[in-house]
Amino acid sequence: MAQVKDPDSKTILPEQFFQMRGTCSPERRLMLAVVKDAVVTYLKYKNKQSKKELRLFTEIHTWFESTDEGWLFSFENICAVLDMDSQAVRKALFSKESSFIKPCKGL
Repeated sequence: MAQVKDPDSKTILPEQFFQMRGTCSPERRLMLAVVKDAVVTYLKYKNKQSKKELRLFTEIHTWFESTDEGWLFSFENICAVLDMDSQAVRKALFSKESSFIKPCKGL
């Protein structure tokens, strides 16, 4: 006979965990939007020359390069939550030919 769990318990069943991973929660959508904006900004300012454009590019490039996991919205943490390989994203993004990125509808 199955035991009834205390509703206030912080324990979750394996089925609940895997269901949560498959859903696109508001938090995951926000993280996806952060990465999307960073990629778009990176590509937009990649070859620009003005001070403002270079500052934006440098800021985004530094964020992508960082391996810091101490901040919730660090590139590493976002990749982990979204099941993305951070090294593969960096390699593709930092390559001379970044045309691999195509716009996605609905993002």
